[in-house]
Amino acid sequence: MPALELRLHARDRARLDVIATHAARRVAGTHAVRACGELDDALTGAEVVVLLIRVGGMAARDHDERFPVRFGLVGDEGVGVGGMANAWRTLPVLDELAARISACTPHAHVLNLMAPLGVTTRLLVERGHRTVGLCELPAVTRRRWTEAAGDPAAPPVSYAGLNHLGFLWSAGTPAEDHPVLCAAVDSGAVPREIMRRFDAAPLHYLIDVFAAPGRRRVGRAGELAELHRGLIEEFSARPGAVIEAVDRRATPWFQHALAPALHAVLGGPAFVGTLDLPNAGRLAEVPAAVVIELDGCLTADDATLGSVPARPPAVRDMLASLATAEDALYHAARGRDRKLLEQAVDTLPLEVTSTDMRPLLEAICEQVA
Repeated sequence: MPALELRLHARDRARLDVIATHAARRVAGTHAVRACGELDDALTGAEVVVLLIRVGGMAARDHDERFPVRFGLVGDEGVGVGGMANAWRTLPVLDELAARISACTPHAHVLNLMAPLGVTTRLLVERGHRTVGLCELPAVTRRRWTEAAGDPAAPPVSYAGLNHLGFLWSAGTPAEDHPVLCAAVDSGAVPREIMRRFDAAPLHYLIDVFAAPGRRRVGRAGELAELHRGLIEEFSARPGAVIEAVDRRATPWFQHALAPALHAVLGGPAFVGTLDLPNAGRLAEVPAAVVIELDGCLTADDATLGSVPARPPAVRDMLASLATAEDALYHAARGRDRKLLEQAVDTLPLEVTSTDMRPLLEAICEQVA
């Protein structure tokens, strides 16, 4: 990539300064790194804005992971009812941030990695920003299963879905006859009965939250918070050094999505991978404005999604249900409409009793310090 000035902005100025000092020494001679205490200072004149914000910090993630368990559901900060809580909390903050981007650098590319990725990307697009949502999971998953299959002659495997809620399948080849999809079952990533149900292999988030609850453990947010505290201490004590503990927090989205996408929008080679953009009629079962995730191509001039082969009927039905719920969630969070939020919860493929609905909605809308 060309030499960059990387401007970092975050809520905690003391921690930001530690990270920026460490980063500056790590890339000295190649890129410049500067901590920006004021958001407008970071944004003004920027060619690219990268969003990696978690509104509410790790306390919010912990809330989103834990409260669904009280209702017999699986907690996650990006999907399911935990993702709804994140969206309810995040969209008003992001709306204000979108206004600052418009004022300070209206023509910048916006590379978005904020959960829940679908609704945050949609808001930025609807506010007029040149935005693409990025997630490495589909490409990394497909690559892992293809390597496990070890069959270079296998028919191609297609991907489509919402962020973290997508499917891999092969048009014209039953899933149980496809070596790549069978490798997913053989590895234990996809239960065989779920592959038979969809004639496709879902990503693990869809399985964990909607199809096979019980696989997900609670407490990841606490583990990450503790790891982050330790890393900040080491960055402060040894700025610029190789910190072995960094390897305990895998970040494949940097290597496989953000870095090549950033290079592409700065005029480098096109990034070919999965992109999150508004549907605009590509999937007939999904509302036009809902953000979908497909194979696509990103350059400095454009972001385009590829064509989509026919989906198995059960995949279409599931995507229709998930997308209808996400559409209702988006409008609920933007309009602070709890009736519409209830409709979104009710549309998800989850079992929520009428007795649980009111306390569940209160938990979704709970303020997290």
